[in-house]
Amino acid sequence: PSFDAPVTTETVECIDISDFVMSLDKPVAVLKLDIEGAEIAAINRLIDTGAIDRIKIAVVETHERFSDELARQTEDLKARIAKEGL
Repeated sequence: PSFDAPVTTETVECIDISDFVMSLDKPVAVLKLDIEGAEIAAINRLIDTGAIDRIKIAVVETHERFSDELARQTEDLKARIAKEGL
């Protein structure tokens, strides 16, 4: 691949995942998250708002291998999930 290719950008609308899940008229069967390190914040938000209760299965790719801070946050989230019985 060439790195000399022209760079293009796109502006996209961001939405709150919890608001989106809560706005649906039925529960989410499967949620797949791979958002390059932002998964921890998204899952914590789902738990904080109770939206996680509307999700049957969540498949999440975490990126703790990229930084010590992400590794700590991932371990904290795992402990929270276990503590809250999710």
